[in-house]
Amino acid sequence: MPFPTGSADGPQYFSYNVGPAHLVVLNSFSVYSAGSPQYTFLQKDLASIDRSKTPWLMVILHAPWYTSNHVHPTDGQLMRETLESILHDAHCAAVFGGHIHAYERNTNVFNNALDPTGPVYITIGDGGNREGLYNNWVDPQPAWSAYREAEYGHGVMTILNATHTFWEWHKNVDSEPTISDSAYFINPYQA
Repeated sequence: MPFPTGSADGPQYFSYNVGPAHLVVLNSFSVYSAGSPQYTFLQKDLASIDRSKTPWLMVILHAPWYTSNHVHPTDGQLMRETLESILHDAHCAAVFGGHIHAYERNTNVFNNALDPTGPVYITIGDGGNREGLYNNWVDPQPAWSAYREAEYGHGVMTILNATHTFWEWHKNVDSEPTISDSAYFINPYQA
């Protein structure tokens, strides 16, 4: 992932384009309230996207906004309450978070409810850590939680065209060709 230019203490949030995707990296632990520099950056950045060139909008942040894990369940809640409507109005397709040492793919969600116009949320904080995996899930599994597992792994995303993306998650204990979870995403901007 490219990093922003500037000094080591430079921007803590930024964006860049990769092929047909515009990626916005936000800082879960920097001020994001209305009128803050991060909030203003997000508004200006979203307004500048040329969706004819980058039809996919995706966001990367640390603390997930939706998780059904009992560990850190509300760490992203205030940020979600502040910024979720902005991303929804911009037709964000996917939001990737970490922080939770497990994998979870959620269906399209907006304002704590299933919504086909909301982004898909993926928590992929299972790359490795000293604390071990978090296998403490809410039971019963919420309707918006499509797949969850406390295993080490990695994801692969293939943008097929302006309307469809294929996501796959591989457990590291399996061979690379083995897909443990997969889903097609439909771009809410094109739907």
